[in-house]
Amino acid sequence: MVDSDEDFSLGEEDEYTESDGCTKKHALEDIGPERAAKSVRSKSPKASNQTRALMPSTLEVLLPMEREASLLLQGIDYDRNTSARIIVASLRFQKEYLLKKSKNKCKNTPAPEVRNTVCRMLGVSPKVYTKIMSGYILHRSVYASGLDGQGRGGNSGAKSSRIPRTKSVSIAVREFVRGERKLQKLVTGREVLDFFIKEGILCIPMDPKMGVFVKKDFQTASRNVRRYLQDYGYRRGRRNNIAPNQSMIAKRHEYVQALFTNEALPKGERLRNVYMDESCIHEHYNKNDRSVWDPKDVLDIQHGKSKHKGRRYCFAAAIQGPDPFVDVPELASEKAGLVPGTIWAFCPQKKGSDQGDYHKVFNGENFVTWWKNQLLPNLHQPCLIHMDNAAYHKVYGSHVPKCGKMQKQECIDYLHSKGIETEAECSAVVLKVRTKAWIVANEKFECVRLAEEQGHRVLFTPPYHSDLQPIELVWALIKGNVGRQYSLDSTLDLVYQRLMKEFDMLQESGHDSIHCMIVKCTNLARQFKEDIPMEEAADEALEMEEADDYDAYKAGLDEGIPPENYPDESGEESGVEDVFGAASDADLKENGDIKDTVQV
Repeated sequence: MVDSDEDFSLGEEDEYTESDGCTKKHALEDIGPERAAKSVRSKSPKASNQTRALMPSTLEVLLPMEREASLLLQGIDYDRNTSARIIVASLRFQKEYLLKKSKNKCKNTPAPEVRNTVCRMLGVSPKVYTKIMSGYILHRSVYASGLDGQGRGGNSGAKSSRIPRTKSVSIAVREFVRGERKLQKLVTGREVLDFFIKEGILCIPMDPKMGVFVKKDFQTASRNVRRYLQDYGYRRGRRNNIAPNQSMIAKRHEYVQALFTNEALPKGERLRNVYMDESCIHEHYNKNDRSVWDPKDVLDIQHGKSKHKGRRYCFAAAIQGPDPFVDVPELASEKAGLVPGTIWAFCPQKKGSDQGDYHKVFNGENFVTWWKNQLLPNLHQPCLIHMDNAAYHKVYGSHVPKCGKMQKQECIDYLHSKGIETEAECSAVVLKVRTKAWIVANEKFECVRLAEEQGHRVLFTPPYHSDLQPIELVWALIKGNVGRQYSLDSTLDLVYQRLMKEFDMLQESGHDSIHCMIVKCTNLARQFKEDIPMEEAADEALEMEEADDYDAYKAGLDEGIPPENYPDESGEESGVEDVFGAASDADLKENGDIKDTVQV
């Protein structure tokens, strides 16, 4: 095989020679001894000894070569052999070029960049391309290499890893990391390395004199652990998202089922959807930070820090979907939009220490007052009211005692009034727990009780699912419009005027926008509903699969673990146990530590 880095370029002066089966350049004549010597000196010894292989420049030469290639490549897996694909593609491009050239005799046909085109299409380097085509043109040999690296020789094949890349090992690591993080423990590469040693997956030789791990082998094992964690996509640092625990998933399923149960009712029995929420806007709320700016203008700088605290307006409102009793709503009261009379905006008079969260401004007392005086009187038909799980939404009426402030005798009297017998020996803590349990099981929240008295139903959205609340999109629209009008001379009164103007505009002409927001959230809830059977089936299959794989791994049946590293179940002391018995904490610290925090 000839190794040549020369390009397979074409020229009008090429001449084909039958002796070697390829074209060759005419030697330059009359160049003089000095230029000839310089040309010879410019070539490396390797390049000067190579025979230059060029693509055939005529169809009379190319067509027999193409037929010969088809016979030579018979029986070769074309899809998995890189050499076959390169040869066939190159001859095909050259054939197309020669055919065009024969048709356009009077026109100059540009020569194709065969090598660059084939390398770009098949993802091979020019050097590999030149080597394969040189071997075929000069010697009619095919370089037997596959896409998976088989047959290439050298050190390009797959290498065995000290840590088996098997499914059961990956499941074992995932279970270990998940269990440690559930216990609020810090998981680093060192803990994973200790886990590998304990399970017999990885063995590190001991220094018989010092009684600790051999330093070089320990560092190598540490690098292998880091590489393993990186290959399997582990990250380090804090995980900001919320884990979807079973309680949250169950509440989401209950919400989705209740929502679409109402949608499936006949038209005369269906409840109208109403969504309510609270929010706030600061005096210096600014959405002009997306302006264009010149990075080369050093004088265009931001003066001062953005202000996110201070005086603010808190507000609450409710939106409603279209009237389910009407097929084609025409009146404003039949369309989706703001519920008239429910807009509640006020400026709280709070001290500086309480200006962090608007939830501190709302409480059970003022919320129930708004619920009773502004929301319920403006609902003129049975409705399904959606709201989140804020603490001030879930307060009891004045007839329900507050367990935290009750004395022991008050708890006993209250339980006796409900027909529950108690022992006098019970402590106050036990009695308060029993009282609270009875209240939670039998009493209704004040807003739920008031709504059901008027024929409405209350549906709490699942935690951490604000994307199911279309009124959150309404807040984004209103606050964005107000924030884009901000300027340095904006005052709190001006912010209030802009806020109320946005509410008025939304109430007059925002029916279509609110309807689209409700449809968007309903489609998301429908997607959650359709995923319920698949989620349940996937959870069951994953639990069964992980249990089977982990049992097989614990039994030492995984083919990826060397037999000498199987966990010793005979009860005798193994080499791994000797490692842990001999290495103290100080010895382990002497060998270094891996501070790569990992997380699933």
